[in-house]
Amino acid sequence: GYQVQGCRMVSGMGLVVGRYGRILRTTDGGHTWENVPSPTSAHLHSISMNEENTHSGLEYYDPQEDTAWAVGESGTILKTKDRGKTWEDISNDVISSLGTNLLRNGRRLNTITLRAVKHHKTEQQVQILGGGLPEAARVVLIVGDYNTILRYDPCAVMSEGVCYEQSFKW
Repeated sequence: GYQVQGCRMVSGMGLVVGRYGRILRTTDGGHTWENVPSPTSAHLHSISMNEENTHSGLEYYDPQEDTAWAVGESGTILKTKDRGKTWEDISNDVISSLGTNLLRNGRRLNTITLRAVKHHKTEQQVQILGGGLPEAARVVLIVGDYNTILRYDPCAVMSEGVCYEQSFKW
């Protein structure tokens, strides 16, 4: 087996991350687990999934509550928008947003192990480019080795008081 590094479970829906990019998902309180394809082989250390992400859809479902994050070695940052069914490696997007791979602490993101992640929804709404309904803005905090702290602010750049999907900044 693989060593589990991070686990989050609320109301029967749960996600586990671990070594070699392993991601497991349950919807029945852990009685059965599904191995989810991972976009990385890097060891994952932490996951952030808020309680609002765990509604089973029986009585209440809000597609804006589907987002979760996972972090790990080599500056790996993963994101899901479907409650952990599929994952995307957004590490290069973060580097592009920073404008450099060199962080303020003098280290490169891809050389740092990220240890913890937490996110929360804000009162702001993000307008989706190309149409679509606005989504709740989420602030993400990531902590790693060498005093690394990354903060994702989806509304860091606003235009005429409106926050747009592509205006995010790390």
